[in-house]
Amino acid sequence: LKLQFLYLIGRALHASPSPPCVPEQDTATPAIMATMDKEAVEKCIKEFDGYVQPLLNDQLYMHCKGFMKIEPVVGDYKNIKSLWLQQNALHKIENLDDLPELGCLYLHQNCITRIEGLSRLTNLHTLNISQNYITKVEGLEALPHLETLLLSHNRISDIENIKGVQACKELSTLDLSNNGMSANKDKGEKPEDVIDVLKELPKLACLYIQNNELPNQTRYFRRKMVGTIKTLTYMDERPVFPEDRRAIDAWMVGGFEAEQAARDEMREEKKAAEKASMIKFRAMQEAGRAKKEAAEAALEERKKVEKEWRDEHKKIWERERKEHYNQEEDGRTDVWKDEKKGMASLKAFFEDSLKLALEADRERAAADAAEVERQRVEKEAQLELEREAVAQEKKRTALRQAVKEERELRRQELALFDEEQRMLDRVDEELLRAAHGDIDALLSATATPAAAPAPASAPKTVHEDPAAPPAAAAAPRTLSTKKRNIWAQYDAWERRGKSG
Repeated sequence: LKLQFLYLIGRALHASPSPPCVPEQDTATPAIMATMDKEAVEKCIKEFDGYVQPLLNDQLYMHCKGFMKIEPVVGDYKNIKSLWLQQNALHKIENLDDLPELGCLYLHQNCITRIEGLSRLTNLHTLNISQNYITKVEGLEALPHLETLLLSHNRISDIENIKGVQACKELSTLDLSNNGMSANKDKGEKPEDVIDVLKELPKLACLYIQNNELPNQTRYFRRKMVGTIKTLTYMDERPVFPEDRRAIDAWMVGGFEAEQAARDEMREEKKAAEKASMIKFRAMQEAGRAKKEAAEAALEERKKVEKEWRDEHKKIWERERKEHYNQEEDGRTDVWKDEKKGMASLKAFFEDSLKLALEADRERAAADAAEVERQRVEKEAQLELEREAVAQEKKRTALRQAVKEERELRRQELALFDEEQRMLDRVDEELLRAAHGDIDALLSATATPAAAPAPASAPKTVHEDPAAPPAAAAAPRTLSTKKRNIWAQYDAWERRGKSG
């Protein structure tokens, strides 16, 4: 599984394209590039669901943002353990001294030309700086825990320039592929010198050095590399199996003849191991067969003992079964008798209960009939009361109507009486005026001739009762019937006025 994991890592690393051409080293930042300021870092954190407080973040994703420089603002995130800065335009590794907890640093696909600025990252164990423009491995002396170093697709052309990896004694994975590395004959280098450099790494297990000139400059490069570095388990997309290592070790000592002898020996060992396994399997089969036969014999013996035990107890079981059956029969008989007695007593009880129930039903029927008769009488009395109430209500209604009509007649009579009174008042006034005129005319006609004429003012009218005897000084007079009627009306009018 470890070899398969390393193989997958190698495939992923070498699947990325080659870096673009080196841009011109211009001090002015292009308009399309971004600045790694506080706002830009906070935007990256927000984009990947990080925390607002810098110290709460343990990962920082700032890849594919177009940054050209690592600014000091990164130092505020002191607790990050992984930092992604790949696919930017960085030219220099700097301002990482304040990240003591950093363990993984990804700087691939940038424009970095030198390994520097890592002296304070003592906990760094993974460094990916592939697809840059690095020409020499250096600046790794202060990384005692570095385990994975990826330097593919750079410009490390000489063997002398990779000696810096010897400072990392914990290094287990190294990628130097696609660098165009070759032995520089002008400096006196040989292709085998790379093996002398890498054998100083005591824990190197996975090595990628393909797509360089070194494997083509010497024969049996893989054999020599695997034979010299005993810790290698994976090299250039192929695992190093134990059989391959044993054959290569023999080849390193005695050439192809020793390798062939080693392979023959391994083949014989494999056959011997297979034969031993077969013998062991046969022995296991025999032991299993013996165990099976012993188990079968024990099973037969146990079956025999069980059969004897069953035969022995069969009679006992039969006798007990018969005794139990007889007890059950006796019990059923007793139960049947008890049930019969109970049924008889229950029948008598039911008959008594039926009689009582019938008597109760008759009493209930009589009571119901009495109740029905009582309800009928009450209903008839209620209907009679309702009819009387309706008659009384009709009488009251007729009485109220008569009273109302009487009141209306009285009101009309009063109105007629008032009108008649007014008419009588008008007639009386007219009669009074006529009477006054007649009296005045009568008095004028009966006055003495010697009487002096009246003063200019109106004479005072003197009312005399026609029934009274005439005065002594006055001459006797006689009134006609018409005048007596006028005086009688006048007298009646005065009496009505006084009484009114």
